[in-house]
Amino acid sequence: MPETALLAQMNQATDPLAESFAKLQLEYAHGCVMDSSKVLSLMPIELASVEKYAASVCDQAVSTA
Repeated sequence: MPETALLAQMNQATDPLAESFAKLQLEYAHGCVMDSSKVLSLMPIELASVEKYAASVCDQAVSTA
């Protein structure tokens, strides 16, 4: 979806939920860059790519079938 359409959707929102949803879509369209180092220092977990996570889920599904 073009950014102009997302901006129009945000500007035409008639309630806070629709506005928030449009803003989330815009953030995603911009790459949704965030620094998670502070959170990771408080809750150290290993981050996984979508590809790695999907592979682990699919491997579990295959092994339990």
